[in-house]
Amino acid sequence: MQPIRQLMDVVSELASPQACLFTPNDLRSILPDHSATAFNTLLSRAAREGHFTKICRGLYLYEKAKPDRGLVLLHAVSKLRPLALNYLSL
Repeated sequence: MQPIRQLMDVVSELASPQACLFTPNDLRSILPDHSATAFNTLLSRAAREGHFTKICRGLYLYEKAKPDRGLVLLHAVSKLRPLALNYLSL
């Protein structure tokens, strides 16, 4: 099976509206045999082909999970800084 297909099959099983944001570290364990360079290239290609939306450096949104748009920013902040007190001013 092609690596991008393998990655997307696992992500589609894991993703839900509440768990639709992924970091490269989250996804890395899906393809442990690939080098870091090959994995980063694969992840960039997956974003370019529309499988993921790159939110910011190191954070990808899987839109097929149909996330609640009002909560994506909240989840993104808590994903980027999980052990910190986060303040958002909109």
